[in-house]
Amino acid sequence: MQEKHDSSGKRLLRLAVLWLFAGIALAGLFPSVYLQAGKAGLLADDFRYGDLYRLANLPQFKQKRSIPCPKTPVAHTGNTDFYAIGDSFMEPESMDSSDFVARTYTYIHWTDSLSVQLHPARRKVLLIETVEREVRNHFTTLHYPLWVSQRPIRARAVSHSGFFHDLNNFLTGPSELRQSRVEERLENLLFGADFFNFFREIKARLTLDWFGRTFGITTVTPDGRHLLISWDIDTTRNTSNFNAVSAAELDTLVAHANAMRQHYLQAGFDEVLLSVIPNKTTVVNPPMGRYNRLLERLETHPALQVPLISVRKRFMQSGPKLYQRGDSHWNCEGRQIWLEAVNRKISEN
Repeated sequence: MQEKHDSSGKRLLRLAVLWLFAGIALAGLFPSVYLQAGKAGLLADDFRYGDLYRLANLPQFKQKRSIPCPKTPVAHTGNTDFYAIGDSFMEPESMDSSDFVARTYTYIHWTDSLSVQLHPARRKVLLIETVEREVRNHFTTLHYPLWVSQRPIRARAVSHSGFFHDLNNFLTGPSELRQSRVEERLENLLFGADFFNFFREIKARLTLDWFGRTFGITTVTPDGRHLLISWDIDTTRNTSNFNAVSAAELDTLVAHANAMRQHYLQAGFDEVLLSVIPNKTTVVNPPMGRYNRLLERLETHPALQVPLISVRKRFMQSGPKLYQRGDSHWNCEGRQIWLEAVNRKISEN
């Protein structure tokens, strides 16, 4: 009888181990399974200490992400519908309708598409938001993620949710950073817990101290105080602070921003605004090259017709304290400064 119980116990153990490894294999092979496991809370938030720390694993830049931030109550207006085309700075994990004074708020990521029907009796405001490094990618050609329909639109589920939208891009996106790689999924499944960070940090620190190197797309400033994304530093990329922008190219960027505004005004919006968030590298201002001054030149261009929501001067005055230590994004203080500027603009007229 005892042997029978022992045999049943071993069989259950073997089945449990088999199911465990089958689950790991499925999540490693199929991004959709991996994402569902993450949403169910079975995986650690891979970005919990910041997108840059996640790559560099340098302990001096390890800091729990400051998002979601505490909410600051706002008084919602009764007749303004607010729409935004934006990037990761505006994703739902970072902000939602409760952060804006408008009656309603609709967000669409630059890489997604959405059709909306505008309410004829309400004031309709559209914000075009981008981080500085992506200005040349967004405005070199004309692109319209938001479509205005004259017919009723069937409601659709939001296709992104903060961390998991970033994660989905990492696994399936076109860029060299966010590619669909089985080893990335397996690594987080098996070694995503904080326990393993200790060993990663030792390796990362030794690599920096002995060889002066970090992970390929992260860079430590010469004074060792700041961790940056190399896309802001690499002069061969058009995202870099130190990649020259000619006057002719700047004219094209401005012309396309103006054309985008006119397109949406003709589609039925009452106002179209532009906000470019400074790169962390711009604010840190490391002595690593000649800054192209793209943001300043864009905002002061005499032909720019799009009303601005600018935080450039405020951010430059405040400095790196507005950005997270291990992340390329702002912290709660920087976010709040920007939100207040946006809400002031929405409240006008």
